[in-house]
Amino acid sequence: MINQIKFRAMGSQMMAALEVDLELAETILPQVPQWIEEWEQSLSRFRPESELSRLNRSQGKMIRVSEIFWDVLNLSLQTEHTSQGLVTPAVLNALETAGYSKDFDLIRSGGVQINQEFTSKASLEDLIVVEEEKLVLIPKGLSLDFGGVAKGWAAQKVIENLQKFGPAIMDAGGDIMSGSALQDGSPWPIAIGDPFQPENDLEMLYLAGEGVATSGQDYRFWNLNGTRMHHIIDVRTGRPAESDVFSATVVAPNVIQAEMAAKVVLILGSEEGLSWLEDQPDHAGYIVRMDNTKLISKHLSNYCWSKTCQNH
Repeated sequence: MINQIKFRAMGSQMMAALEVDLELAETILPQVPQWIEEWEQSLSRFRPESELSRLNRSQGKMIRVSEIFWDVLNLSLQTEHTSQGLVTPAVLNALETAGYSKDFDLIRSGGVQINQEFTSKASLEDLIVVEEEKLVLIPKGLSLDFGGVAKGWAAQKVIENLQKFGPAIMDAGGDIMSGSALQDGSPWPIAIGDPFQPENDLEMLYLAGEGVATSGQDYRFWNLNGTRMHHIIDVRTGRPAESDVFSATVVAPNVIQAEMAAKVVLILGSEEGLSWLEDQPDHAGYIVRMDNTKLISKHLSNYCWSKTCQNH
């Protein structure tokens, strides 16, 4: 039997599912929100006393961090390297300048806070870490935001914990990690939603052990001084990406890679983004452009059984 729990955390709607008997599920699944609450206390930029917030306030001082924080920091640095700097934790100043200075639920209900233009040249190259003692020093002028990497990390950790008991899947606000196949051998079905008509699905993916993530301009957006803003920053300009990609869904070997890749595609734009995807043999994607036309990568047929996918 597939049992699930739904809850809200990390500014997103979450869902964890586990294929075990009901009695065991009722013991295990309620622990998932507790795990994520613990991680969020370390990783959230919206909590003043989180490790991340304390580190951002400690510019110029060496701070010892927890194992959780260390893991996510290193994953964020790896993501920055793999994406050639397009997806980076050194993006918080740009996000706040664009108006994303508080939890998105508060932005939707109460508007945005206008920030002055940020001009510091501090970069990740100035970050100092001491691996043996897990010490971190961020330079003055640099602030970090783990964003989607933290959600992806959380989704993967949940799956690691749940798979000790049975087949599992974790959806962390659209960053999804599938565990092993269901007990009957079938993969987990995961829908690609239509960003223009959220009540509809565009395609169905079938995954067992892969991650999938979607980045888009359709949900986390706001108006600042009459200009439409969103949360995907193009570090080349320091502003929300001006892209013809409305939504990009990517399948990858794990959800952290999928989340990074979806952002890269959106930032690069549909043509360059699709070309980049095609060069990644273990990635596949579905792109919805601003004009509602679609692009499908050739590898998506590995995970999608419809005629539309199979004909690409």
